[in-house]
Amino acid sequence: MRIARRYAIRDSGIFHKMWRGHNREHVLASRTDKLSYLNDLCITLTAAIVPFVVWHSYCLMGNHAHETGRLRL
Repeated sequence: MRIARRYAIRDSGIFHKMWRGHNREHVLASRTDKLSYLNDLCITLTAAIVPFVVWHSYCLMGNHAHETGRLRL
C-alpha cells in the first residue's frame, strides 16, 4: 500500500506541489483542460497569495501537474 507524502516546505521556503488524477487517470487530457488550469493558476498568482509566494515553475502533463515556488519569509 502506498503512503501519501506529507506536504513539506524546506527551511529555505522552497516547495514542490504535485497532484495527479485518481489511479493516474488523465485530468488534463484536452487543450481546454490545460488552458482552464493555466487560467486558474494566473488568477491565483494575481490574488492575495502574491505577497507570500514567488512561483518558480509549473509543468502540465495529461495525468498530473507540478508547481514549484518559494515562500517569502
